Amino acid sequence: MKKKWLVFFLLICCWLPAKENRYFLSICAFFKNEAPFLREWIEYHKLLGVDHVYLYNNGSTDGSVKVLQPYIQQQFVTLVHWPDLAPRDEEDPLWLLSTKMPAYENALKRTALGHTKWLLFLSVDEFLVLPPDHSIRDFLQEFNDFPGLALASEFFDASWKGALPQRELVIESTEITKEPEQHPYRGVEKMIVKPDQCSHFTWPPYRCHFKDKQIAMNVSYAESRVQRYIDRKSFKPIHSVAKVLSFPYKLPEEEKKAYLKMGFEIEDQECLVRRFIPPLKQAIHITP
Repeated sequence: MKKKWLVFFLLICCWLPAKENRYFLSICAFFKNEAPFLREWIEYHKLLGVDHVYLYNNGSTDGSVKVLQPYIQQQFVTLVHWPDLAPRDEEDPLWLLSTKMPAYENALKRTALGHTKWLLFLSVDEFLVLPPDHSIRDFLQEFNDFPGLALASEFFDASWKGALPQRELVIESTEITKEPEQHPYRGVEKMIVKPDQCSHFTWPPYRCHFKDKQIAMNVSYAESRVQRYIDRKSFKPIHSVAKVLSFPYKLPEEEKKAYLKMGFEIEDQECLVRRFIPPLKQAIHITP
């Protein structure tokens, strides 16, 4: 009799619809001492349509947690305290393997798994960009058959004014610059992935691998990209910088590299992120 009830129960479970993820798109970021920049970064991605953020706090001492409290109470942010398990050095494989990489694995296989359909790995100096006629849901639905998307990156220098002007946002105070020279271990491929389709990260540079030998789709620069704003914390004045005015995605890659190598900045005439400046300033109470 008990076996019959067990079989009946299992059949009912099979007929029940699968539990849907609570979030459609979430972001995972690892950070330390980013208090001046967190609100702009969070509010921007809220405006873009991101549903949730998983933040891994690596021992911040600058009031970052206080800044995040309203978002935690709104259940928009999940904060995970993630201490160093080796002396902190972003170019040391021991620190990266013991501290940062396990944080990404934790988000992928524990914190976000079963809660979000898509998960984007970013840093808090990076902003996801979409064309104005794309919603984040419509964009990702186009790639629903893929386990993940690999995104192009563009670098903006946040130091050219010597200091970030008061009442201005990072995204309105910068121009395109060349990629900074950095240790290869610090590189992280920017991907939007389905956590339930991921198997592991490789080392280096944190490239996500997928189950059943699936491959991520490479998304063109014009469709979506990540804009990274470097040198926000250590401003270094740059004087008399010549500029090239362009729509970056229309500029041939070799020509763009040549301009940047010669010391030019590229002024982004497309300015996709700037449509968010008025509502973003209103959200974080910056007056004109």
